[in-house]
Amino acid sequence: MLRLLRVLTQYMLDSNLPINEPYKFWMSPSYLAFMGKTLPEVYTNFRAFVMGHHSLYWGEAPNPSIWSTEEGITTMKLLFKKLDQRAEIPTYGTDYSAGADLRAIMDEPMITIKPGESTLFHTGIAVAIPEGYVGLVYARSGIASKRGLAPSNKVGVIDADYRGEIMVSLHNHSNVEQCVAPGERIAQMVITPFLHCEYEETETLDDTARGTGGFGSTGTV
Repeated sequence: MLRLLRVLTQYMLDSNLPINEPYKFWMSPSYLAFMGKTLPEVYTNFRAFVMGHHSLYWGEAPNPSIWSTEEGITTMKLLFKKLDQRAEIPTYGTDYSAGADLRAIMDEPMITIKPGESTLFHTGIAVAIPEGYVGLVYARSGIASKRGLAPSNKVGVIDADYRGEIMVSLHNHSNVEQCVAPGERIAQMVITPFLHCEYEETETLDDTARGTGGFGSTGTV
């Protein structure tokens, strides 16, 4: 880990790369060569790179207290609070799953969602997402593909300054009623860094080969 940080830091210093132009670093031959050529090498090095150089790309000092490493896997410590004692901690299906499953809590023994309708579900938890990160709530592939149940807003966004309960609005895209039971996994949450942009108005934009081509402009096959 220390060797990785030393090499990357020294490369940026030697190249005089401004920290607000990270794409120059990503596209450099030295970076690509260092990151490795096999998927395991790239995956491992990229995680370590993001953890160690968060401040260079997202504008804040890295906080070592939110990171932990166990059996070679680096994870972020995410504080959460139970707002209902029936709530369950979000869990990952496998060691390398990107999304942690969110479970429904309810007073009823079962909630039925009619075709074409949406129902708002409680999860009973609130989270403290670190600054510079966001929680994205996606559909679970199983209930989405087999039962037609997916978040009605497609992707839920949980901002770092939100401390309220995580709620999931499920929409029934199927043509039959669908039932959701207490404790059922209804969505998955991915924690990821994001870029906060400063929007600057201009009269012109650079030209590209695609130009203003929109829906269907690249063909159907």
